[in-house]
Amino acid sequence: MSLFTAVVEALQALQRGSGTAPPPPPPESPTGPPRPGVGPSVEDRAADFAAPFEGFSPLPYLDPAGVWTIGYGSTRDADGKPITASTHSVTEAQAHSLMARDMTAAVNAAQARSRDQTLRDIMTAFALVPVAALLGAVGRRVCGGLYNSITGQRSPGGDLPVRIFFALTLALSAYMGGLGWVPALVLIPLNWIGTTTGLFDALAMGRGGNSYWKDFLWMTVHGVISSAPPAVLFYFTGNFWSAAVAFSGGLLISPCYSLGWSLTGLYGRKDWPKGMQQGTEVAELLWGAVMGVTHFVAAMPLL
Repeated sequence: MSLFTAVVEALQALQRGSGTAPPPPPPESPTGPPRPGVGPSVEDRAADFAAPFEGFSPLPYLDPAGVWTIGYGSTRDADGKPITASTHSVTEAQAHSLMARDMTAAVNAAQARSRDQTLRDIMTAFALVPVAALLGAVGRRVCGGLYNSITGQRSPGGDLPVRIFFALTLALSAYMGGLGWVPALVLIPLNWIGTTTGLFDALAMGRGGNSYWKDFLWMTVHGVISSAPPAVLFYFTGNFWSAAVAFSGGLLISPCYSLGWSLTGLYGRKDWPKGMQQGTEVAELLWGAVMGVTHFVAAMPLL
């Protein structure tokens, strides 16, 4: 037997012989002993943290705001009744339970407000979708020669002002969706780049001598080139999904032109308002609306 072991056993024998009680267990938390396999709740842990700062009073007292309070700052008793001067005193464990209850109620109220705010945000967003579609449609139609369709004359100032106008409407759509004003300003030249790319002689969508699928392909290339620069910005200001939504607008250009020609027919609709009688004119409106909506959705923080 080593010397260390002998000394330990001797001390233990002396303790037993003298009747000294073993050291008491550590004090329990005001929440009571933990149940086997069940840890304290978040509210209980929060109450444990806040209790030393709040201070404990077993009797009712008036807080600085003149409200009757008890325990760790509770203003209602265990039955939910307001604290008064005649409210019975509480123990620390009871006060802790009251504070945990108050924190649970506060968390539930905050969560309810958060859900309500999210619902309002979604409803507001969907209400603005038609506005974004209208902005994009008008912008694209102006860019696509609306002035010439109505008057038969070239747009004053040439192509530059109308192209910038279209880029501006898309930037405004993104701004309404939640994009900051600085990135929205950056969107203007990025969208202007797309308006300068060629249409690859594919406007007729199979009605001008080329095959339908050849025109479909080249028009899609034009759309992709147009939507790629804004998609890059949305990737860095948002995330992959924001960029994907913005990029999808370019992929939808050929379906929009196909639908436009289907609505007007080869020879157009003379009974329709000027500026939307030909297949290309209707297609411009459709694709502009799509671009406005995709810019708006891409900018939404919900993504």
